[in-house]
Amino acid sequence: MPNIRRRLTESAAAVIAAILFALPAHADVVTKADLQIQGSSLAVVDTVVTTQLGSTAFVHTSFGGLQDDQAPVIEGLSAVGDLTGPGITTPIQIVTAPGHAFQISGLSQEGIYYLQNVRLMNGTQLLQLAVPSVAAIQVANTLKTTVTVRQLTPDEMRSRGINVDPSNYDVYEYTFSFLVNGQTVTVPYPVIINRTTHEPEPAAQEDPYYLPQDTQQAPP
Repeated sequence: MPNIRRRLTESAAAVIAAILFALPAHADVVTKADLQIQGSSLAVVDTVVTTQLGSTAFVHTSFGGLQDDQAPVIEGLSAVGDLTGPGITTPIQIVTAPGHAFQISGLSQEGIYYLQNVRLMNGTQLLQLAVPSVAAIQVANTLKTTVTVRQLTPDEMRSRGINVDPSNYDVYEYTFSFLVNGQTVTVPYPVIINRTTHEPEPAAQEDPYYLPQDTQQAPP
């Protein structure tokens, strides 16, 4: 029995030695590369993104905990995600450098899009899924405009400081309504039309109106 055990041990040792001998000289390089990739995980930073209809959406990622120019650069690696949403029948593949932002344009319909299955690729080889691996993109028309027109009466013209002869002029008020982030901003604008020439006349005494200042740096 001891002889059998000794022979089995010697055979196993011989097999291990043969495998190690058969490894190429650069096997240590492959091992180092694998360790480097495993130590640099991919993550989706922006899991919820809101953008204006027709604008480009940016979904930022991190690689090894770093973003943009600070993210490590490994040749051959890429971050890939699949875009789905309104009007998209087949998922669209979006590619960027690991740690950089996905740039998604052409979102022409309102609704929620998803950049899902975000993953780290080495060519066509899947290395790992991002954690988390999905981002929701809310596309909304946050700036909506409407225009209404009505003719002013002589009393309304006098109350606005517009001194014209109503027998020779028609005065219309154009009201522009902007829906900005759920709030309605109304801008009235009078237009004076000469009945003889049918040309507009300036309303010099009308006070100017200004849109509120954009403090959130939203898209135009």
